[in-house]
Amino acid sequence: MQPDFIAMNSFHRIPALVDGDFTVVESLAILDYLETKYPEQAMLPKEPKDLAVVKMVELVTVNELLPGLSPLSSEKMGWGTPQAQEIAKAKEKVNTVLKFFEGLLDDPLRGLR
Repeated sequence: MQPDFIAMNSFHRIPALVDGDFTVVESLAILDYLETKYPEQAMLPKEPKDLAVVKMVELVTVNELLPGLSPLSSEKMGWGTPQAQEIAKAKEKVNTVLKFFEGLLDDPLRGLR
């Protein structure tokens, strides 16, 4: 958390990318920026279904997994001690996401049929 990093990223989190006079924060925005700026040796698939799977994993991670993990990590981070009911609900949510991801590993197009 050096002053120069804090100055470029008001959220004080990694990752951050500085490209000349342009700064990008948030990992998904950085990936999209790099993919567009350097299209050769693509990081993302070109096939629509394959790209949808990648985006689905990104969004499920951000919208489902990370919020589900919050009660499980809050005590470790010093944000308080969650109630047992919150922990049980969080574990159920995380388990659902991980089963979804496991299904994609078995058959990446399963969620698109």
